Parts: sequence; C-alpha cells; structure tokens
Amino acid sequence: MTDNKYQISETKGQLLGIADSALAKIAASGALGAVSVNKSQTDELTLESGEFSLLRTTYNSSLSLRALIPEGERGNRKGSYSTNSLDASAVETAVGAAIAAARSSEPDTAEIIAPGFGERDFEADYVPLDLDKLYTNITEFLADAARDFPKVKILQLIAKYNSGASLLANSNGTRGFITYGYYSLSIEYSGRDGDNTTGFGYT
Repeated sequence: MTDNKYQISETKGQLLGIADSALAKIAASGALGAVSVNKSQTDELTLESGEFSLLRTTYNSSLSLRALIPEGERGNRKGSYSTNSLDASAVETAVGAAIAAARSSEPDTAEIIAPGFGERDFEADYVPLDLDKLYTNITEFLADAARDFPKVKILQLIAKYNSGASLLANSNGTRGFITYGYYSLSIEYSGRDGDNTTGFGYT
C-alpha cells in the first residue's frame, strides 16, 4: 500500500458533480440546500497474540443533505436525509426524501443556510501513509514493551490509517473540499505476576 493522496485529490471533480446535482434537484423543488459528500479509505493492520494476523483496506462513502423550503416570515421547513450510496439514483432518492420531510415539518425561523464562501480547499492535518514505517514502528514498540514491562502481555493491537476527501456545498455558493489522513492505534492488554492476573485493559 502506498500513499493515496493523489487518488483522493482526483475525487474532487466527482464529489463536486454529486453535490451540484443534488443542489440542482433541491432547487428544482423550490428549496434551498446544503450537502456533504464523503469518500474515505481505511488501511488496517492487526496483531493478535504477538503475530500479525490481518492486513486489509476498506472503502466507505456517504451523502448527507438538508433541504429548506422557504415560508416567508414564518421561516423555513427543514428536511434531511443520509445515505452511503453516491450513484445517481441514490442522489435522486435522497433529495426526494429530504423534500418530503421538509414539506411535513413546521416552519422554523432558526433554520437557515449559511452564507457562502466560494470554492476553497482545506487540508486537515494530512499525514501520508507509510506502511513499511508503520510496521517497523509497531515491531519496535512491541520489543520495547516486552523489555520494559515484562509482566504485561499485549493481546491485540490494531493500527489504522484513515484517509479521505469530503465536499461541503450549499445553495449560497459554498464549495469546501477537505482532504485528511491520520493514524490511530488501539491496544488490548493484560498483566500477569505469578498466579495473579489483571482484567483486560484498553488504550
């Protein structure tokens, strides 16, 4: 596995197309809208009882939208809908469900669409993927833990690299594209001293 930032950046056009399509359908229904579209990837390395047991990559996508139907001084009727599919039929279904929900809701003067800030790109603390270095660091950590804490046994270790791209868009012209990439680590462990043992600990 290698750093996939280049591939993630290429999804900007796709996410823009999905968001613009959803907003156009919302506008055609006489409503204002806000849309969030996300595509992400998780690279996971698992160790159990001192042995590496799993290396996998999973992919996720999501679409969340909000539709506001103006009711003049009475405010806006709000409807929302979310799905994990990004194909055209799913977008159409999501818009229809949000509009239906808005039409059945009560007007609220507090429900508005945020002012637009145009098209901007953001990078949320992006760290590139380096699987070889991750493997080396885990191996060194296990050796250090065994040396410094011989009575503690690491039962399971899960290291993940989470990366993705999101687009936030609304009827007022906002188009915010966000890329992110970060590591996370979880450990399950227990202690043993002769006949005495501890319960499981997690960190």
